[in-house]
Amino acid sequence: MLRRQARLRREYLYRKTVEDRQKSIQEKKDKIKRSLEENVPIHGDLQNKALHYAKKITWEDAGPEAAVQFGGESGGALANSQDDEYRYAGVEDPKLVITTSRDPSARL
Repeated sequence: MLRRQARLRREYLYRKTVEDRQKSIQEKKDKIKRSLEENVPIHGDLQNKALHYAKKITWEDAGPEAAVQFGGESGGALANSQDDEYRYAGVEDPKLVITTSRDPSARL
């Protein structure tokens, strides 16, 4: 049980770091997009990656946002890992284990 909890904790922390990374990239893209639309000079911090992000902006659409709304896993910066315990509830049958042991091992 301790291994499982440690694994779940690691997975949660990994998802949070991926979310934060995607969120920061999306914020940079939004700033660049806003400055291009308003014809304002791009901030100095973003000038190095502005061309890279500008190329990505041209190919973006509402696909990731729609995936999040419909329950997709990879939903870009809008995906939320707050409560994914019941993500597959109703999709798969639950696994039941019947044992006569008073203290079953974690393998069960």
